Amino acid sequence: MPDEQKVFTVIGAAAAITIIALLYGTISIQAAEAKIEARDLVVSSMGAKGDTNPVKSQPTPEPAEITLTLIVSSPHKNIASLLSLLLQLKQLPDIKVIGEKTLEKDSGEAKQLIEKYSIERIPAMLLEGETKKAATLSQNWPKIGSVESDGTMVLRNIPPVYLETSTGKLRGEINAAFISVPDKNGVFDANEVFTQILQNAFGIRPISQETLRYDSPRGKELVSKYGLEKLPTFIISGDLNAYSGFPESWKEIGSVEPDNSFVFRELGAIGGIKYLDLNKNEVVETLRQQ
Repeated sequence: MPDEQKVFTVIGAAAAITIIALLYGTISIQAAEAKIEARDLVVSSMGAKGDTNPVKSQPTPEPAEITLTLIVSSPHKNIASLLSLLLQLKQLPDIKVIGEKTLEKDSGEAKQLIEKYSIERIPAMLLEGETKKAATLSQNWPKIGSVESDGTMVLRNIPPVYLETSTGKLRGEINAAFISVPDKNGVFDANEVFTQILQNAFGIRPISQETLRYDSPRGKELVSKYGLEKLPTFIISGDLNAYSGFPESWKEIGSVEPDNSFVFRELGAIGGIKYLDLNKNEVVETLRQQ
């Protein structure tokens, strides 16, 4: 597929969905903005006085000392990873991680923490120590978690797939079927595009997926069963209610079938791609998004 066709835009509600990775990103973004604002303040004060002499820098405050605890469930290989957030926290200039430990959810210490802080999802992350001293944490942590009365910060907005502590069940496991059109010149790569849509727009990483040719026996069965008219497409099923706002947002770009499968139908929402219109039996190109 040509490079320009790999750049696509999903319009409608899908583009507005905020996934947890974006919330994690606010921490590092805010830290960068703070540096820029501090720099601009110095430049502004120099210009106002017409003074070209360097402004004496203020002593850099000592970073807040933080102890970090992760609660995990190693037997469950499909649950979300907090590694990205952990690495971002360690890079913040106003905190210093002086201690770090990982607890299995069934350990005695983990059980005490789960009960004490009413932790509902595993994996979990707790920050203890001088949490109030770090401005970046104080300003941004409420977007992704809670600040307890003892100052402990508990991560709450864990994205699927996670382990629900009240039931012991995994939430957010999804299966996907991609229906491809490999024999039509110029039709986009179903695996590449649909994987990006699921991950980037919805935060979904299927635990299992299969790619089927539209003219294979199984492909024909799905085309007939769901009355598919535009291909490629994808069908997902599973615990989609674990993804906040997903069922409502999906209505703009697909259908919900009687068997609770979700079928992607609005190929026109992807700019600058070619797809097969089965009613016309011809390849159609969508408009590029400006």
